Amino acid sequence: MAYEPVIAMEAKFISLNNWSLAVKDEGQRLQQIFAAIIVEYEKDKNL
Repeated sequence: MAYEPVIAMEAKFISLNNWSLAVKDEGQRLQQIFAAIIVEYEKDKNL
C-alpha cells in the first residue's frame, strides 16, 4: 500500500522525462528545417 504513491510519482517522472526528450527531438527537427530554409534563402539571395 505504502509504495503506490511512489510508483505513481515514478510514472509521472518517466512520462515527464519522455515528454522532455520528445520536445528536444522536435526542437532539433525544427532547427534542421530552419537551417535548410536559411540555406535556400541564401542561395536565392546570391543569384
